Amino acid sequence: MSLRRQLWTIALLAFVILLVCGTIGLVWITSTLPRLPEDLNQLTAIRPTEFYDVEGKRLSSLDGRVPVPLNEISPYFRKAVLAAEDKNFYLHAGIDKIAILRASFNMAFLRKHTQSGSTITQQLVKNLFFTFAQTWDRKVKEVFLAMQLEQMFPKDKIFEGYCNSVYFGLGAYGVEAASQAYFAKRASELTLAQSALLAGLPNAPSRLNPFRYPERAKARMAYILGEMVSAGMISEDEAQQAISDSLKLRASYPAATGVAYFQDYMMDRLEGMLSLDQLYAGGLQVNTTLDLRLQTEVQQILRRKLDELDKTLLPPRGKEYSETETLQGAAIVLNSRTNEILVMVGGRDYSESQFNRAVSNNRSPGSSFKPFTYLTSMIVKGKLPSDEVMDDTLAIAVDDTIWRPQNFDGKYHGKVVLKKALQLSLNTVAVRLIMEATPEAVVNVAHQCGIVSNLFPTLSLALGATAVSPLEMAGAYGTIRRLGEWREVSGVKSIRDLDGKLIFTQKSSVESRLPPDKVFMMRDMMRGVVDAGTGNPVRKAGFWGPCAGKTGTANDNRDVWFVGFTPDFTCAIWVGHDDNRPLIGKNHKGWTGGEICGPIFADVMKAAYTNAKITNFEGVSGFEAKKIPIGKGETDSITVLIPSLDTTKTVPTSESNLYPAGK
Repeated sequence: MSLRRQLWTIALLAFVILLVCGTIGLVWITSTLPRLPEDLNQLTAIRPTEFYDVEGKRLSSLDGRVPVPLNEISPYFRKAVLAAEDKNFYLHAGIDKIAILRASFNMAFLRKHTQSGSTITQQLVKNLFFTFAQTWDRKVKEVFLAMQLEQMFPKDKIFEGYCNSVYFGLGAYGVEAASQAYFAKRASELTLAQSALLAGLPNAPSRLNPFRYPERAKARMAYILGEMVSAGMISEDEAQQAISDSLKLRASYPAATGVAYFQDYMMDRLEGMLSLDQLYAGGLQVNTTLDLRLQTEVQQILRRKLDELDKTLLPPRGKEYSETETLQGAAIVLNSRTNEILVMVGGRDYSESQFNRAVSNNRSPGSSFKPFTYLTSMIVKGKLPSDEVMDDTLAIAVDDTIWRPQNFDGKYHGKVVLKKALQLSLNTVAVRLIMEATPEAVVNVAHQCGIVSNLFPTLSLALGATAVSPLEMAGAYGTIRRLGEWREVSGVKSIRDLDGKLIFTQKSSVESRLPPDKVFMMRDMMRGVVDAGTGNPVRKAGFWGPCAGKTGTANDNRDVWFVGFTPDFTCAIWVGHDDNRPLIGKNHKGWTGGEICGPIFADVMKAAYTNAKITNFEGVSGFEAKKIPIGKGETDSITVLIPSLDTTKTVPTSESNLYPAGK
């Protein structure tokens, strides 16, 4: 037999084998296809993702759905969806061959998973029948089922099913629920601009939420309008008019419960961990770290306090105070030992504003940033709580101007013990410390503690001239509580799929970043702030458990803070106005973090310990308590913790006589 004939025989045999294998595979795949229901409405039933608290109590569910017929959906919206998802929907038979080839190439050769191969028909069927792993057999089954669906139902019915099942955020499935949630109107009434905005949301519902990220949402809207112009659906003039039109957002979120801010926070993170299909239609069970009981109580505490404070606030000059200008606030509570989120309150009322102030890093922390400056000085320059520093006027050349930092009350104390300087929150001392240690070193220590925002290495950083979030401040204070042990802030414990299979378990990162002995002294100094300094309103409000913290009041009283921790809980409280107006009382005095946020912190801690036993801070060996004279009287002294020559000596901080015995 000639070589050519042998090659032909081998090729024919290989073809026959491939044909047989392909036929067997095809028969197997088609035999395992799920059976389509005769009623397409059964296809659009969604298996929502559900959230549970730390004790297994159901928090919320992504299940808001109001199906409507296609003729009751705005024509603008129908065009926008086609432009965004599947321009050739009315031309293909359920699959887009070119898109499938492109997606297959990406999977086979680039090892990159994309969703570009899925038509609207495929997207409609995969949520009901398949797991969300990007596998060959799933994609093949999806293709066959999509073609079968096209044979059973008219195009309009399939498109209607898609419009009624896709997730738009805010707990809304389907265009009718989304139209009500974002615009408080029927889907039939959507304008071109509103339609383009909604059509863009399924791409990343949480990250494109127009209430929280208006610029992102509008950029996506403009992109879709451009696609509509390219497809000949609208004119360029219509697109430009839509871009300039007011969207008239009006929140009407039925699931705006006390956990909505936390749910939004979690969705932002889960969108980066899971596929959108899996997250929004996979029937997942997300087990979180949130404590629903405490969350509810803190929400009520903050709202009640803000209502009380509103009555004592001086109205803006020249006009009466209105409801739209009411005070806002945020609260974060973490487990001090694990940095797990127990409470997240992002504002006064979610139904009024979806902007999450608890995680937004746009507010100045004022003096609550000072512990990082003091800690840097202790680490870099070896400062001790007993060291004397100078509190006096300063004149510092900054570019072409002279900066003269002043203390809050305009008074100066001359030489003052470092611990006392922190208790009194003396600005000139903090500036002298950062000048000596360098702003770059303070930036480094703050980042080591857990501050993630961009910090500019300037001298004013010592006084909190930066922008941070309550969440990162609480997380960074937690590092001080744990004597330099940094832990990742987390809000999820585990995730299970529809069948109960564990698909994710949180494994928090833990690092020992700072010298424990230095942080131990810093922690003691912060205890002094609460017991004998600007944080004393915490004690006056009735919380007497072991506690450390720092007050914060930004320039012109625009932001007030209290950030603190007990052995068990770390908490950050912020109060201010969204428009950054000063907080001035009717007595014409500016508000401070101690007087405003200290009592809120105290009430939160009392609520936290309702079902928890008050514990004590750990003692550390190698330290001794020493009284330092700070005045002319015999009783004018301050007790500090400093390194002891006897390294075996342990300061019983839990029972020490440095602090009041309590009530």
